[in-house]
Amino acid sequence: MSSSQRNPKQISAEEESAMQVEAPKLKIRLKQPEQAELSESEVKKMFVAIEENDVKAVRTYLSQKNVHPDTLFKTNVFEENTFTWGALHAAAYYGAKGIINLLMELNANVELQDTWYKGRPLAWAAFGGKFGHLDAAKLLIEKYGADKKAQNEHGQVALELVYEQTPEWEKVFGVTSVAKAAKPSKSKKSTDDIVSPKPVPKDAKPSKDGKEGKNIVTIPANPLVGAFTELYKLVLNHKDKTGRELADIFLALPSKEEYPEYYEIIKSPMSLQLVLSRIKSGHYKNVDDFDREFQLIFENALIFNEDGSRVNKDARVLLKLFNTRKKDVYASYRLVANPKAAALDKGDRQRVATHTSGHITYQKGEFVQLNDPNKTILLIERLETDSKNNKFIAGSKFLRPEQTLQVPGQTFYEQEVLKTSGEWEFDFALVDRKVYVQAHKDYVRGRPINFDPKDVYVCENRYSETGKAAYLIKDWKRVYTTDPLPTPVQPYPSPLKLPKFEVKNISTVYDPSFGPRKGFAMLQSVTIDTEDKSFAMSLGTETFAHSVFVRQQVSTITLVPLLAPQLSPIQQQVGLSVFQNGKKLSPSGLVALPASPTIGHHVYTVALSPGQNTIDIWISAQVGALFQGGGPGGKTETQQFYVFIQRSGV
Repeated sequence: MSSSQRNPKQISAEEESAMQVEAPKLKIRLKQPEQAELSESEVKKMFVAIEENDVKAVRTYLSQKNVHPDTLFKTNVFEENTFTWGALHAAAYYGAKGIINLLMELNANVELQDTWYKGRPLAWAAFGGKFGHLDAAKLLIEKYGADKKAQNEHGQVALELVYEQTPEWEKVFGVTSVAKAAKPSKSKKSTDDIVSPKPVPKDAKPSKDGKEGKNIVTIPANPLVGAFTELYKLVLNHKDKTGRELADIFLALPSKEEYPEYYEIIKSPMSLQLVLSRIKSGHYKNVDDFDREFQLIFENALIFNEDGSRVNKDARVLLKLFNTRKKDVYASYRLVANPKAAALDKGDRQRVATHTSGHITYQKGEFVQLNDPNKTILLIERLETDSKNNKFIAGSKFLRPEQTLQVPGQTFYEQEVLKTSGEWEFDFALVDRKVYVQAHKDYVRGRPINFDPKDVYVCENRYSETGKAAYLIKDWKRVYTTDPLPTPVQPYPSPLKLPKFEVKNISTVYDPSFGPRKGFAMLQSVTIDTEDKSFAMSLGTETFAHSVFVRQQVSTITLVPLLAPQLSPIQQQVGLSVFQNGKKLSPSGLVALPASPTIGHHVYTVALSPGQNTIDIWISAQVGALFQGGGPGGKTETQQFYVFIQRSGV
């Protein structure tokens, strides 16, 4: 049989291919194990394990209840903010590389965003620790492909969140280093990275300690962040003659367990770490906000620590350093110290020695009263003009007692003013006349000859506009950054004994930031009674602040803010928050009264703290015309009420 002849049983390759039938694909749906929620205790333990880089423990928590690695958990890691973040964010923040590898093995999303500022794990690695976690960032970028150019909601990339952008950090992010003091970069090639080096300003100055390039300013995309970071570093790195870093004790807040009395005295705690986190997150929108909180760190230390103590002395040195250097730093970043002044046409500003109005010359170190609604009193510390011959003054501001928030019943001298922190800038055209402010010890010993008595004021307290409280000035040598000019004084035969008076019309005393008082109160009253029934009172809301004294033995009070009956139709939409010394309280019950059975009123059980207890009540609602006989709607109205509670010694 020739080779051309085919066996009938044989099948050609084409026929075999045509005869092949694809096997049917079976679709099998595997039942996924249900994901269970971790208890609050388990979540806390898991995040402690993440911080400690305990891979075994974290794997156990995730696997036992089949928790997805991208699950977001609520946290208040910075105390002031509550937001949600994932295990990968925390691992990056703590530099826990073992946990990062574990989570990525479990298919975690390397670009997962938190709910704070939409930050990603790479941003948290840059933000964490004192100098960031370089190894964790390198791992996320090189092994897991994290996006180096990803931005948070403020437009910041991860590299901008690093405390100090060293060459090692820049190498990981592929950024060319900026040239440092007299050492030009070898590479002429520019980069198109989002985080590109910025030019060094001409007026950048070397550090006093001679370290090359330490204080050279690299202007970032956000000049506020750049200026605030430079001032932060300036204070953080300041050393005394022995090489001791003065700022170490101000980095973190004292332990609440070890120093409970600190939080009884200090109503607005602040630390360098907290300020740094706010700088990085874009919290500060202007220079004044930053100034107030940065100075608050050291003002709190002066209040809590005795004169002569090391902490008190260090706080004074760092506060003076900050106030002395901040003007030059802000100027190098083209920033203004007062947002109101930013609205003015600044042109090219130049400092001058004097301003003249009529035949009167004004100079640095003089006190003036302004012709503004508050009749502001200012110590002139700076005078400027611009190219359009506009004139400006800036300096320390003084407030009258009725312009501050004070405890009802607190007394003041007739001509008393309180000094504030920070620098305030005004148009020179607002100046009305010269006045004079004396420390109490000088005020009682002699009268300035060249001033009308009504233009002479006495001062013994400074006022914290952040903490809303007044504090006795113990050392006048440290009060001013610019010393007042001396003036001739006619001594009294003997020191005066000045009487004190309560602030007149206490019902009208409020901080302007609370908004204008309305013609109605959304609370009809605030009732208070003690657990031993020794005190019971209904406080009217025609005034927004009351002072209450209870027996020394009282440990708990019951407080009920009674909603106005007009709010009955919208009571479910009424917002009510009650705070005790800054801490939000949760209601312990709900009560209805016979006079208004359709309205439920929240009941609060308050455990009194030592010293003064400030009860701060906020209420908001879209009241519309409810109090005028109409219906609800319109803008949300907000009102605030205070009750100051103290235990007497009786």
